[in-house]
Amino acid sequence: MKTFYKLAILFTLVLGVSATHGAPKRMIYTGNPLSITLGINEERRLTFPDAKIVWGDISDKLKDDGALKVEIINNNVYLRALKPFKNTRNVFGKEGGSDVYLFDIKATQAKTGSQRLIIVKGEDRYAVSDKDKKVEPETVIAPLKSRGSPTSGYATMFKYVAREIYAPDRLRGGSKGIYRESVNKRAVYHLLRDNQVITKPVGAWRSGSLHITAISVENITNRTITLDPRNIRGFWKASLFHSPRILAKGSPMDNTTLYLVSNETFAEVVSKNPMIKVGRR
Repeated sequence: MKTFYKLAILFTLVLGVSATHGAPKRMIYTGNPLSITLGINEERRLTFPDAKIVWGDISDKLKDDGALKVEIINNNVYLRALKPFKNTRNVFGKEGGSDVYLFDIKATQAKTGSQRLIIVKGEDRYAVSDKDKKVEPETVIAPLKSRGSPTSGYATMFKYVAREIYAPDRLRGGSKGIYRESVNKRAVYHLLRDNQVITKPVGAWRSGSLHITAISVENITNRTITLDPRNIRGFWKASLFHSPRILAKGSPMDNTTLYLVSNETFAEVVSKNPMIKVGRR
């Protein structure tokens, strides 16, 4: 009988823990900020299966107020609200990569539970059209086609240009079908909407019907900023920040490179957006 009561008590305790934590909830990120509500002193664990190392850019207001405690361990983020706060935008992402996750986080006195959240990347079906998945050379680039140079894919172009910018001379070049082209290297203003950086083209290349331009991005603020590709003006086929997070002005890591792929040259794309100014503010 005593054994029965012990098992009953243990079973009740297990049910209590399960009810508190619950099964993990899967949240799919497609670009829209994910909403999370925290209860005071209730820890919420976020797991990112697709990001091995995760960094966090936490709202300055939350850090100054001591309202939110954040711990990052491998691909897990542990959140604990220490006082109530209104909906606040925070950013998490993959270190050294282009995966960025936006969260709108708020804290309330009400109990919300500590259910674990699994954050996975989903495809935004409105972001890429079917024809963008496979780009065929256009007839206007017949001279390039005659040299046996089909259009390279986005990933190939990103990797090639990154090597051209960052690798030593002995490792540069050697990619068939990607050719350097001229670009105006004067500073470009308002290419990014937040106006917290200075941008300047450092090189341009062409593969088939596609053009790729490397843009130097320099932080002009006194704080670390996270770069959001949605803030880029102009019509681009694809974009990638070499590092989406740059440190405050004056730091050795206060700059990065932005790679922009387009159907037209950089100058042609920029000329069609009246907000972007070349060589003047």
